[in-house]
Amino acid sequence: MHLVYPSQHAPTHGSSSLLEASLRPRDETCGFEGDPDLYGLGIRLGIYLQYFSAVIMRLCRDLDSLESQSDAYLMFTFALFVTTLIRTSRAGETHAVEIVMLGQIMIGGFNLVNRRFSARLKEGPGDIAEILRIAVTLALDLAVNFYGIWFWLVAVPRGLFLETPCGSWVFLFAKAPLHNRHVANFLTSACVFAILVLLANSWRLAKTAKAKFTSSTDSAALPGQHEESSQAAASTNAALPPAHDAESLPVRASTDAASPPTHHGESPENRGKESSLFGFWERWQLSNGPTLFLISVLAVELTLQWNNVTGVYTIEDAGQLIPFTIGLTTFVQVVLRRFLPSVTTWLQPGHE
Repeated sequence: MHLVYPSQHAPTHGSSSLLEASLRPRDETCGFEGDPDLYGLGIRLGIYLQYFSAVIMRLCRDLDSLESQSDAYLMFTFALFVTTLIRTSRAGETHAVEIVMLGQIMIGGFNLVNRRFSARLKEGPGDIAEILRIAVTLALDLAVNFYGIWFWLVAVPRGLFLETPCGSWVFLFAKAPLHNRHVANFLTSACVFAILVLLANSWRLAKTAKAKFTSSTDSAALPGQHEESSQAAASTNAALPPAHDAESLPVRASTDAASPPTHHGESPENRGKESSLFGFWERWQLSNGPTLFLISVLAVELTLQWNNVTGVYTIEDAGQLIPFTIGLTTFVQVVLRRFLPSVTTWLQPGHE
């Protein structure tokens, strides 16, 4: 006997595709069969291994390796967001909790892997390519959060996606109903807060890019002036007597040491305020990486369990083996790079 669960909208006459999407037979009393090619066990394990690798690199302050991983993971996040948009265009075939899980995976990646741009903004990006890379990360993160606002304010209240039989549940540090107004308001507020932080970082990046372009343009447009200044300074130093030159050097060095360099023309006081404002999240992540990792994993796994999603707990095809292999390779490289030198030193003869 098959149970039939109608969707939120009544089918229109003459539309067989909408009728099929609206009235879908199910073999399960509750739950539905998930898409193993989208969030199967192999894909999830590969993602979790990438998360954990990023946590190790943050704790060990191996931030250069974290940047390399962030560049590769950014492409995966972009592909996942495009997949989310495609699934949204076929909302009659997609469950709302599937969109929630994809969002949880993307947000987990931003928090654990792709958030290195906060520190790079504080330090000052080194070149134009790095500025563009940070800009792409910010743009994608903004797009995901704007989509989240639309999902909770428009898609969920209007029932654009399929409902899970026996109710849809999401992770909000506890089991929470997806269609609860307070849940939607809280998650919408979280997206708005994230957007405000990202816009502040975008403004700071724009200032950095402007200063970088201005300095490069000035240095390229006035090469003769720099040469004349260098020659004038050299002639002035040559005209000074040795005793005067010897006395002036320590005074100048002490003066330079007493005045910390400014960042792109900003005063040290303003730079300190911006560092405390924009660097808070980066410092919190460095010290709470394991906590973020556990929350990110529990959010996805408990959502699957609470909604009785089946067919996503085996690794059976190449579509799952490839992400799993990539995640495992990244994790092994991080462990070997971090711990193998210490083990080798400990195993050497004569080591106490």
